[in-house]
Amino acid sequence: MRQPAWLLLLWAALVASVVAAWLGFAARGRLADDRPLRSAALTLFMGVFVYGPLYGLAFEAIGAATLLLGGALGTLHGASFAAITLSVRRQPGGRRPDTASIHGRRIVARLVYGAILGLLYIVPSR
Repeated sequence: MRQPAWLLLLWAALVASVVAAWLGFAARGRLADDRPLRSAALTLFMGVFVYGPLYGLAFEAIGAATLLLGGALGTLHGASFAAITLSVRRQPGGRRPDTASIHGRRIVARLVYGAILGLLYIVPSR
């Protein structure tokens, strides 16, 4: 299995992370973090150094990196993340009514992250 082009991958992941972080923070609205700087730093770190290489390996395994494929991977990523957080954070006594809307917006943010990464990343020819 070939290795992804790491510098290109990090650049694409940084751009995608900044856009997705902006969308994610806009999605939180009035439920924003009490520590936005720490949250932004963690979002950028995870987007560039954790999710970026995973997406790069997926693109390399598939053999292509396109806008549509990146969006599909991002949607799968966002939906699985939403399912996990919804199942883990169940609290007796109900939930806020806008939580589903926030998870939907986070799915869209991850869709945009994957689409940007798929658009900017180039799978080297074999």
